[in-house]
Amino acid sequence: MAWTPVIVGIDGGLIHKGYHAYSGPNNAVTGLVRVLVNALTLKRPVMAFVAWDTQHTWRHERYDRYKANRAPTPPELLAQLEPAREAVAGLGVANVVLEGYEADDILATLAERAKARHLPSCIITGDTDLCQLIDKDTEVRLIPSGGGFGVTEIMTADRWERKKGYPPHLIAEFKALAGDPSDNIPGFKGVGKKTALALLKEYGDLDGVLKNAWQIKGAIGRRIYYGNDEALLWKELTTVCREAPVEITAGELKWQFDPHRACACLERLSVLDEGLRGKLMRLAGTVSETKRSAG
Repeated sequence: MAWTPVIVGIDGGLIHKGYHAYSGPNNAVTGLVRVLVNALTLKRPVMAFVAWDTQHTWRHERYDRYKANRAPTPPELLAQLEPAREAVAGLGVANVVLEGYEADDILATLAERAKARHLPSCIITGDTDLCQLIDKDTEVRLIPSGGGFGVTEIMTADRWERKKGYPPHLIAEFKALAGDPSDNIPGFKGVGKKTALALLKEYGDLDGVLKNAWQIKGAIGRRIYYGNDEALLWKELTTVCREAPVEITAGELKWQFDPHRACACLERLSVLDEGLRGKLMRLAGTVSETKRSAG
């Protein structure tokens, strides 16, 4: 198959999965590095970056209970954030963080910018919210919950709709109705997944549901009728921002891979084994071949 130039974006939140999936020192770094190396090997991108969350975002400003139900991040994991960013840089990949925004917003914004340059993008994440971005130019690969880091599931619009019953562009609208416990978004009392799905099928989207709330029978209809503002807020909070003020150039995003530098960095961080060293050396060979073919 011919190589296609692409930009790869990785969700830095995957360190949480690494922390729980691996044991030993720098276990979270190990998980992220494995995802990143697999992605670089698969796509051989022209540009690559890892997007990172910040602690307090615009969503907290809009709703002070946003994610308030989550347990504090373990200190052992917090201590691995800087080593994780060192590992990313050691692999020649850009770290991107924007105060007041989540990694999702950075990934969405840079995917939109790539689209404007007619450059396909591939997003790798464990967060299904990013499936809002799925289109012909943006591929979303999910690391399954409880799954191995060597496996990603390509989530197409058709596959999402077969699994969930509604298209991915309605993710935020579905959550505005049914809620999202992981982010402490309450939705409407009495509206579970089945009811939210039925309402979207009946009225098309959230606006349609709100405009026709007076026709919805019982307490659910009354709650939706009087909860217009809340519904729009829940939708805003669960919609990925595609216009975050990320200040980074194409040159800064360019993937600059040196296998010897990468090995030295990962060895210093105690995440390099012989299997990973071999992968990095093979990757260097495929990168050189790609450059020759493209040139």
